[in-house]
Amino acid sequence: MKIPVKFVSELDEEQEKELNKIIKESEKPRIRQRAQAILHCSKKYHIDKIAEICDVHRNTVSSWIDQWENIGFNGLQDSPRSGRPSTLTESEKQLVIELAKENPRIVKKIRANLIEQTGKRVSDTTIKRILKAAKFIWKRIRKSVKSKRDFDEFKAASESLSQLRQQHENGEIEIWYFDETGFDLQPTVPYAWQPIGEIIEVSSERSKRLNVLGFLTPDNRFESFCFEDSVNTDVVIACFDAFASKLVIQRELLS
Repeated sequence: MKIPVKFVSELDEEQEKELNKIIKESEKPRIRQRAQAILHCSKKYHIDKIAEICDVHRNTVSSWIDQWENIGFNGLQDSPRSGRPSTLTESEKQLVIELAKENPRIVKKIRANLIEQTGKRVSDTTIKRILKAAKFIWKRIRKSVKSKRDFDEFKAASESLSQLRQQHENGEIEIWYFDETGFDLQPTVPYAWQPIGEIIEVSSERSKRLNVLGFLTPDNRFESFCFEDSVNTDVVIACFDAFASKLVIQRELLS
């Protein structure tokens, strides 16, 4: 049985480059999907194979190809659609965004506040759609200790560190950074709706965990010490002593 074929015209280098850029950067999943389908088609993928990859009907893929052949990149865009008017006005959509900033972790709370202030009921899906259109994404909240930072001390330390880095690059000294972290099985960092490019921070809290004390150079040489017990001053001092002894031995071997 002969399989009917349908391919797009051969793409030039600029067209391929632009399609790949759309796949990587477009905010609309459907446009990314169509661009990917056109690239597959240019590589002689059959329509049925593209339909399987994109999880759509073969007639849909055929329509994408026709649109591309007729109007090029404009054919990747969504056609205007008719439909019922939006339940929320533009100002009410903006209210959803403001409510999300106040309660970024709970969509139901946003919806409840919206009902209280406007008397209008919308679904959780509608709220999520509004937030995504406003460039919010659902991601993990970052722990932070900024609230405990002394700005003047931080600025002075940053300037001093910059000078030390320069000395390290000149070969005058050797910098080793030191820090401690830990791991456990409890998901203590929550997720929330946040504007793209912005980060919501929560206070950092300690819990029982596997502790790791590590030393790292700017060129990514790494030495570590692991403990299941709590880490106190004596433990840190012992780690520094062991690490310093190891550096001395290494330098003696190299000399």
